Amino acid sequence: MAFGDGADAVEILEAGLIIGASRGHHTAVAMNGDDWMVLVGDPGATGEVELNLGGQPAGHPRRRIVSEEDATAVALEFAVTGGLDFSRGAWESPG
Repeated sequence: MAFGDGADAVEILEAGLIIGASRGHHTAVAMNGDDWMVLVGDPGATGEVELNLGGQPAGHPRRRIVSEEDATAVALEFAVTGGLDFSRGAWESPG
């Protein structure tokens, strides 16, 4: 599974997953109703990376950049199960 240069989204009922891909960087944002979680790639990373998601360039925390493999694994888990196990992986609230 490869992601394009933009955002691909899958939504099942109240749960949703957005996988973003821009300039070789990947992000994963999950939502369940009003609760949002962001996958963390490198907890020790600092600074920002400019991404173009949805046609809008913006700074994105470097710690929330994940590998294509991790983004793909999350997308497959969501597609198969209709949800995500937040106890696996490093998920954090975006706030």
